[in-house]
Amino acid sequence: VACLVNLCPRDAATREVDSHCFQTVAHECVGAFAACAGLDVYRRRITGRSKALGLEYGDGEEGDEVEDLRAALAAAKRERPDVNSVCSGAILSDYQRLRVEAVCASLGLTSLAPLWRVEQREVLRRVEAEGVDARLVKVAAMGLDPGKHLGMSIADARETLIRVEDEYGSHCAGEGGEFETLVVDCPMFARASLAITETRTVKTSEDRFAPSGHL
Repeated sequence: VACLVNLCPRDAATREVDSHCFQTVAHECVGAFAACAGLDVYRRRITGRSKALGLEYGDGEEGDEVEDLRAALAAAKRERPDVNSVCSGAILSDYQRLRVEAVCASLGLTSLAPLWRVEQREVLRRVEAEGVDARLVKVAAMGLDPGKHLGMSIADARETLIRVEDEYGSHCAGEGGEFETLVVDCPMFARASLAITETRTVKTSEDRFAPSGHL
């Protein structure tokens, strides 16, 4: 791994933006990844929005949020000419995968998606087996409760996530937006790990069947 690239809200005080491609919850923690991993983190504010909603992205569209990804990767490549590929966590979404591939192709980069089409229960198993401590920082699905499940590790929530998938047909690895995570420790964090010492739960929906919220 040569460096990390992150897209964050235009307003630093904003915790979450309405994006079809990018997670922004817990974005304020991403800067600390540089110290934890000993890698440069290149960040760019999201100025666009989800405009081109078709499956294929093509040559791009001015004002679309994907153009912020293109600009962020181009900037990282200028700073690090040795960068030749981009690794993303796409599992099942062609919408996201095709956009990353289109941007990478335009910049002469190879798109890597090592988890693509891996069975989602296997993804959860690998997260735990590889020593990745990822915490739930957003939940938005039937069977998940912001007051109960936010802050839990994937390892601790694994049985619940599988049960919710069995009962409601959701995606136990969160590929349908059921939850989002923040990695606080992993093998790549060779220098330090993150410690969550204080949190506040923000409920974004009090829906009776599928309440949602984030830390």
